Amino acid sequence: MLNLVSSNESHLLDLALAEKLDDLNRVAAVVSRLGKKCSELALQGFEHVYDDMVSGVIDVKELGFLVRDMEGMVRKMERFVNATANLYREIEVLNELEQVTKKFQHN
Repeated sequence: MLNLVSSNESHLLDLALAEKLDDLNRVAAVVSRLGKKCSELALQGFEHVYDDMVSGVIDVKELGFLVRDMEGMVRKMERFVNATANLYREIEVLNELEQVTKKFQHN
């Protein structure tokens, strides 16, 4: 692939970066459209925050607090996933019991 497009690795990396940034901008546009429909004010102004990040007004490197918050959110989501999985297992057991009960009632 390298020789088919270019032998200049720097140029290829620039092309890949441009493509990924274009993808990110498209996703940000969708998030912005959806955010405008939300009742949460922070989400309604997503496009402004994203524009500030892209233009360098907001230094993304200084947003380290998000990592700590994300670790807590991941643990919370894992608990929700486990609770949901347990709920589905219990629902399956309940369905089986209901089927057995119906069989006994017909006999």
